[in-house]
Amino acid sequence: MSQLKRYTELPYVLQILETRRLTLVNPSSWDDKNDSHFVQAYRDRKGHGSVLALCLTGAAQTYHHWRVFTHGASGACICFDRGKFLSWIESDELITGREVQYKTLPQVQKMPPSLDDLPYVKRKAYEHEAEFRLLHTTSRKSVAVKSFEMPLSVIDEVVLNPWLPPATASAVEDVIHRIEGCENLKVLRATIVKNDAWQRAAASKAEA
Repeated sequence: MSQLKRYTELPYVLQILETRRLTLVNPSSWDDKNDSHFVQAYRDRKGHGSVLALCLTGAAQTYHHWRVFTHGASGACICFDRGKFLSWIESDELITGREVQYKTLPQVQKMPPSLDDLPYVKRKAYEHEAEFRLLHTTSRKSVAVKSFEMPLSVIDEVVLNPWLPPATASAVEDVIHRIEGCENLKVLRATIVKNDAWQRAAASKAEA
């Protein structure tokens, strides 16, 4: 896919656009404790004080993304141009980024991940997420979050959740366009749960 996406809540999207900063957090708060354990094992074995991370996806939009990674009408997705985003990461020596590798339990038992691969390995059941992960390491212990300056030019568009009423989505679009530098940013409303073109197909007659 040509984009990397971050599904989150609308206030965080607005914060990113206003501050031009992307925030990485401590994985200890993640629901998937298998995943956070691998990152923490990497931290301990490398001798880092803290490792912070941010998860994105290269997968096409699905209902799963909206229901699991956002919370109903407050959800939003910020979409990054993959090429520009990767160039930004390469220019910042404090951030690294890689696609996550998905392994089965027998695979990691037979061939344990290398030390540098540890924070980028996840169980096979999550393969559909097509995750791309950002990492930041520091010698300081117990660091909870850290934000990094990011150019607005790496952002392709913002997609609002499919449960947001059209009138509200239009109002949110106006708010985003009033942010300096975002006057022409594309803002869309997801149609995955209600698409007029899809529904019209039900009334169409099949070709003979």
